[in-house]
Amino acid sequence: MNIKESILNDMPVNLNKLEQARYIYLKLGTIFSFSTKFNNTTEKEYLSMYTKKYNIEDIDSNQLICKLWSLLYSELLTYIGIENKIVKSGHEYVTFRYNNEIWVADATIGNYTDLSKIKYGDTTSNFGKSIKQNGLDTVGYVSNTPDNMELLDSIDKKFDFYYQKKLEHNKLRENLHRLKEMDLSLKAKMDYMFTKIGTLQSGYYETKEYIKDLEYEFLDSNDLKKINGVELKRTNKKKEVDIIQCITINENEELFYYIVAPNQPVSQFSSTDIIKLAILGYSIDNKAIPGINFPKKFTPGKISNKLIKYRLFKDKIPKKLLIYDEVQNSKLSL
Repeated sequence: MNIKESILNDMPVNLNKLEQARYIYLKLGTIFSFSTKFNNTTEKEYLSMYTKKYNIEDIDSNQLICKLWSLLYSELLTYIGIENKIVKSGHEYVTFRYNNEIWVADATIGNYTDLSKIKYGDTTSNFGKSIKQNGLDTVGYVSNTPDNMELLDSIDKKFDFYYQKKLEHNKLRENLHRLKEMDLSLKAKMDYMFTKIGTLQSGYYETKEYIKDLEYEFLDSNDLKKINGVELKRTNKKKEVDIIQCITINENEELFYYIVAPNQPVSQFSSTDIIKLAILGYSIDNKAIPGINFPKKFTPGKISNKLIKYRLFKDKIPKKLLIYDEVQNSKLSL
């Protein structure tokens, strides 16, 4: 995919430089997700992610790490005439200059990243004026004052692809606030939440952290203690990593299981169905799924072959499980 062409050709006209920088930031957030391979591979493969050459006119994956995100964002800013610098401090991000002020752009920092917030219409946290104005090498802390946030909101209204998501997210939060007023079981609350969320966006980590953020906002501490999340992983033949999450709810000693995966709604499954995910090559780390003796352990960097049962009995595997056989790291194309 030609990222430069794809993003800049569609950029609205008559934007000032700050608006252009914001537009590019948001567009990259809709296209890319954080790499599921990053913490789930061999040291050799891990290092290769930092040394691999890139061509902005031929990007072949919808996943990246902080280094590649910074390179892409910096190159696009440079192309449209915005002075900028990639700051390397173990983690990499970009600073740029607008109206003699230093701005920070860092879409990959933290757990609930701006990559996730952009996809789901939440307010971004790591694009804004730097709290320190002593040059482009400044530490990447953003000044999220009411005035700065109001400025960004006024800019975002110009970009319908993101602003409509913000309106949808605000509507969702209004609906979920009702959870605090309802006398419901935890399972009923979670079912309500998952129904309102609907089909999830691309990106495993973005999806996982978005749901976690909503849980922490709308459930109380007692409810949160009853929720457990375990990742099921597989290294596919492309040596990329597919991840889904099994959420377990323990209510009155009864266990309920849900699967969270990119581009799918959150769905409830039986313990038997969860175990069948091993047939597709999924495995777990050291953290166990409550009430389930999962048959496979994950080995970073080792291709997770599907069990022979997949080839012999594919037609007997429930279709609702086969949707998780899709490779999550897909090739980008125009």
